[in-house]
Amino acid sequence: MRIITLGAAGATGRRIVSEARRRGHEVTAAGRTPGPLMDRVVDGRDVEALTDALRGHDALVVATRVGPRDAAQVPVLTRTAAQVSQALGARLVVVGGAAVLTAPDSGTLALDDPRWVPPAIRPIAEGSARQWEALRDQPGDWALLAPAALFAPASDLPTGARGGYRLTGGELPVIDGVSELAMEDMALAVVDQAEAPTLRRDLSGVVGQASPRRCDLNHTPADPS
Repeated sequence: MRIITLGAAGATGRRIVSEARRRGHEVTAAGRTPGPLMDRVVDGRDVEALTDALRGHDALVVATRVGPRDAAQVPVLTRTAAQVSQALGARLVVVGGAAVLTAPDSGTLALDDPRWVPPAIRPIAEGSARQWEALRDQPGDWALLAPAALFAPASDLPTGARGGYRLTGGELPVIDGVSELAMEDMALAVVDQAEAPTLRRDLSGVVGQASPRRCDLNHTPADPS
């Protein structure tokens, strides 16, 4: 299939592009800033530009991470991506943030739980929440994947990449008091949702797991990639 990834030069986007190409997909690496990793320069907030870039692709991945200076722009980009992908009949997979998930022990959004969202990063987390608000009522074929609270390259995590993941629905993934996901494992989840969607107009948390197999919401093993 043909996949275009916005935010392809970022830490998560690079890994998604690599995983999709490893599986034999034709991938267009896109973003706002030209560079050696970019196949196409696209401002995802621009309806005409994104429509032109997405045409001919089967799926659009938005892997633009929310930062302090662009927290207000990511919801705009996400809404535009939903509208354009729906108009062209393309699948949309968005990498969101943990703020929109519910803490399993309190029933409180992670956004409002300082254990998972410390005050210092709350402005960024609020951007992730607005991203979900921008997407949740949109028509079309889309999914939002929200990583565990600690989301980083495998080399920066205590346990590293597990080579697998599981989806947790709307619940913040916490295992033995730890909420952690390697970007490499998020890439597995994103490409799976582009290839063989199980989430339709919904979100799910994603957590790494020790097994080399991946699991769905019912923890049923799937074939490893």
